[in-house]
Amino acid sequence: MANGQLSDAQAKAILRTWPTRTKKLWHTPGGVGYWMQAQPKPPAPGATAGPTLNSPGADLFNTQPDGLWIYMKEGYADVIIIEVCGNIQNVNDKRSRYAPFGHGLVVRCPLPWLLENVTVQRGGQKPRWQASVTLATAPTADMMLPVRHLRVLIAIPNASFKSWRENNTPGPHEYYTQHSSLNSYTGPKFQQLLRGMSPASHWYP
Repeated sequence: MANGQLSDAQAKAILRTWPTRTKKLWHTPGGVGYWMQAQPKPPAPGATAGPTLNSPGADLFNTQPDGLWIYMKEGYADVIIIEVCGNIQNVNDKRSRYAPFGHGLVVRCPLPWLLENVTVQRGGQKPRWQASVTLATAPTADMMLPVRHLRVLIAIPNASFKSWRENNTPGPHEYYTQHSSLNSYTGPKFQQLLRGMSPASHWYP
């Protein structure tokens, strides 16, 4: 049976098995470009620090989610967030970070992260900005992009999942799962949930 109470290290090890570059897990506008994994960073020594979420104009108190995928454009970013919570107090804390209080968020993409090589088709290597396909020119500084679309998947320990589900209503940007499900993200039902987090899921046909 899958682990119903993941440690932080176990959760991040699982998230590192999710796609580092995808347009299948979450559709992209017009099928152009890719969602790029920004968190957790690779475990290799010397791996560059990944993007963080900030209030506009703020340099301190940034948020670094457990899992983060970004669809980058020159003028904005869409973000998919995964937060793995150890207890209900942690759930409430992490929910508050993304509550729609009427002010926006920006995602700060460090220059070294944008320039770092990632694996693409057939084992090739490209700088991350180029692998995204959506950025036309090589960046020369950190990118600060306003967040246009935000969805967050919150993973709750199995022992607390049922009671949480019976006593709470998700916000319009929130999705929930239990710890033991994270390792089965390729399952059809989980894939259906994840695809619903994409901006494309709001439109038919």
